[in-house]
Amino acid sequence: LALVWFVNLVNFMAGIDWLVVAGIVPITAGVIALAALGAAPAHLGLVALSLGGATLGFAPFNRPAARLYLGDAGTVPIGLLLGFALVGIARAGQPAAAILLPLYYVADASITLAYRTVRRRRIWEGHHEHFYQRATARLCVPAIVARVFVVNVLLLILALAATALAGGSQCLDQSVTDTKLYFLRSELTQQLQTLASP
Repeated sequence: LALVWFVNLVNFMAGIDWLVVAGIVPITAGVIALAALGAAPAHLGLVALSLGGATLGFAPFNRPAARLYLGDAGTVPIGLLLGFALVGIARAGQPAAAILLPLYYVADASITLAYRTVRRRRIWEGHHEHFYQRATARLCVPAIVARVFVVNVLLLILALAATALAGGSQCLDQSVTDTKLYFLRSELTQQLQTLASP
């Protein structure tokens, strides 16, 4: 069920040029980082690396005004791979990261569908009611995409922080420990120099 939902999320978010790139690149970067830090299985990092690389390869053709669009042929495999990676992260003990990384997609699509359901609109029909679609009335497409990208990068940072706080990454934990030791050693060195000077 989660994989089907992610296919729909990617399909919903492919509505303006570069928006998929602004969403998929930070999410895949997060999965790669979690795998590199030992907080997720390495094979998920390889899946994310492949998906992120393919998305970056697609980006020049999808920039405003796009010459190429994903369509169902693109959103289905991207959604399946993305869903597979995020479910894998959750199963590896990182549910907070699995929720935070795609949160913009999930929030935009879920709130929009809930809004349409409450208004008794047909949720299976095409529409222009997603937050990013409404924003096109006030902003140009690159400005919208940039804002969505920044939100997704912030979610990536939160996902990595949540992993570190949960103690889910041995490598990240070691980096934090090394940093603390570095500052402690610097402080001790400074104190010893102060004591040794006349």
